[in-house]
Amino acid sequence: MRIAPLASTAAVLLTAAVVLAGCSTPSTTGSGDAGIDDDALLGTWVLEEEFATAPETPYLAFLDDENWVGSDGCNTTAGTFDLESNGQITVTAGPSTLIACDGAPLPMIFSSATSVSIEGDALTILGADDDLVLVRSTDVNVGPQDPAGVWGSTDAGQPYLELGSDGTLTGNDGCNGLSGSWELSDGSVEFDDLAMTLMACEGVDTWLGLADRAFLQGGVMTITADDGTVIGQLTRAG
Repeated sequence: MRIAPLASTAAVLLTAAVVLAGCSTPSTTGSGDAGIDDDALLGTWVLEEEFATAPETPYLAFLDDENWVGSDGCNTTAGTFDLESNGQITVTAGPSTLIACDGAPLPMIFSSATSVSIEGDALTILGADDDLVLVRSTDVNVGPQDPAGVWGSTDAGQPYLELGSDGTLTGNDGCNGLSGSWELSDGSVEFDDLAMTLMACEGVDTWLGLADRAFLQGGVMTITADDGTVIGQLTRAG
């Protein structure tokens, strides 16, 4: 039996090692064997480019309890995510308004994501149709907004809502007083137990009494009826 020279054997082993290394599966986390968890995602992520004509900066924000909320610059969408340590992700998305504008469809792309990876302050989202690279945002004016405060004008004859930090709601449609409660649900504001007085006021549009849900973006509250139809908007006053 002929024994191959040592140099030839080493070459064969080296070639095999290179082939095996080329067939290995790359890490989806960018952090070696450490894996990825929900805490690494927490916060707000944006594109590096600017969208000057959109009402707000498009973003994706990851919250506690596996919830997320995002905006394409005009419409807000929210849902849940289930992240595996290898970067595989399952995403659900809730309802959204359908306002047309010049933004970036971040929520739509993320809703079809299959995996994510993080390298430093860069988040890569791999999806069925598109891949997306975002950077972590430190701008406090970008991302989910606190609903508590006054929306609209408290001047006589003007509609407004005041949302308390304790979940209570008061307001006026320009004629009749409103009261009820509110809570955050799927990234939007859901109004509950809305009641109003029944005064008759000539020339007043009482649309606010039909409020069922609201979406917040760029300091504007877009209000929808229970069938999802947009019925009006209020601007944050305080």
